[in-house]
Amino acid sequence: MMNSTINKQTLSEIVVSKIKKHIIDNDLKAGDRLPTEQEMADSFGVSRLSVREATTTLSYLGIIDSAPRRGLTVGKFDLDRLKEFLGFHFALNDYPREKLLYTRVVIEVGILGYSSKAIIADKGVYYKLDEICNEIDKYDSLDSYIHWDIEFHSMLVKVAGIEPLVMFNDLLQTFFRKFRLEISSIGKYRDKGHNVHREILESLRCGNVDQAENLLREHLGCYKEKIQNS
Repeated sequence: MMNSTINKQTLSEIVVSKIKKHIIDNDLKAGDRLPTEQEMADSFGVSRLSVREATTTLSYLGIIDSAPRRGLTVGKFDLDRLKEFLGFHFALNDYPREKLLYTRVVIEVGILGYSSKAIIADKGVYYKLDEICNEIDKYDSLDSYIHWDIEFHSMLVKVAGIEPLVMFNDLLQTFFRKFRLEISSIGKYRDKGHNVHREILESLRCGNVDQAENLLREHLGCYKEKIQNS
């Protein structure tokens, strides 16, 4: 029974890969028609049920659209659905916290050059981040501090304009919100990080990316200390 389940799952994954390859190889765009489930089953040498399972998976992510009388067409990839799915996946799995922290450092530090250019080019971007810093300055609860801290870090990535990194960074922020609530000595980290957000912002506004990177690494380093002591 167990082997049957594994084979079934593996076959479904293979069909998913074949459908994605068909879309890429034929340079299909959103709205383009796909073969019918029966045609794909015949082409791939699998059952129609296996194709149905694969198209259901791809439909959830928005890669395939299915409508009466229209059949299967290429959809528009839904990043929000993927974010929701992966966020749930993170919640269920015990990922090493240190690796997630390193991932976050790579993303956030790596985009600061782009963020700096956006801040310098558009005063509105600077004012948005400045307003978040003001909210952080007047926090009145742990939950408030965490909310605006997340907003600041998320906005730094968003203004860089690299959409796939925005999505993944949002997943990491969801994880770190939970982790922050577990930090018994949050007051120490909160006080230490209280002014660093504005220091990072002003460094980016002045084009001093190296200084901003060093400040951000040190700021995120507080979590490493907690991970190592937990």
